[in-house]
Amino acid sequence: MYKKLGKTEAPKKNPNLNSEEFKSISLQLDKDNFHETIKTEKLILVNFQTPWCTPCQKLDPIWDELATYYKNKPDIIRIAKADCTRNKALCEQEDVS
Repeated sequence: MYKKLGKTEAPKKNPNLNSEEFKSISLQLDKDNFHETIKTEKLILVNFQTPWCTPCQKLDPIWDELATYYKNKPDIIRIAKADCTRNKALCEQEDVS
C-alpha cells in the first residue's frame, strides 16, 4: 500500500496531537451508540481494533490521519473506531474476532 503511494514506511502520528485529541477526532463507537450511529451517518468507516493487535497498531496512525482529514467533512464520511477489548459485546455482535 505504501509503495503505491510513493512511501516506504507507515506515516507517523502527528506529534502535535496526543491520543486524547485523536479520540475526539475519530468517532468512538460502543454498544450504546453503534447501531444508531451507523443508521444516521451517510457513510461511515469503522475500524474494529484492539490495543495489542500488531496490524491494528500499524493501521492506527493512518486511521488517525483519515480522521483528522475528514474531521470537518461529516457530510462526506465519518471515521470511527471501536475498541474490541472495551466493547467485547459489540464486536461479538458484529462478528469481529
